[in-house]
Amino acid sequence: MYGDINIGGQGEELTLTFAPAPELSATLTHWHYNTYKINWNEEHAWFSFGTVQFVLNNNQQVISIEFDVPNDDIFFEEIKAIKVK
Repeated sequence: MYGDINIGGQGEELTLTFAPAPELSATLTHWHYNTYKINWNEEHAWFSFGTVQFVLNNNQQVISIEFDVPNDDIFFEEIKAIKVK
């Protein structure tokens, strides 16, 4: 999967959008420390649960995100999402 991944704010929740795949849009709710639960906006037959972790540098600034979405179809763990803005 190539393209931008956007994370933004919506009230007290964060939003996650894969630019090339808008059907993978989700809201993020705090799970534990820097990890958020992915609440998919659309139901998906091949996965339902997932988390995203914000990776921080030594200055506590977000430098990347890592996905943990157990399934046998889309390998989210292979996504290397680094912050560009």
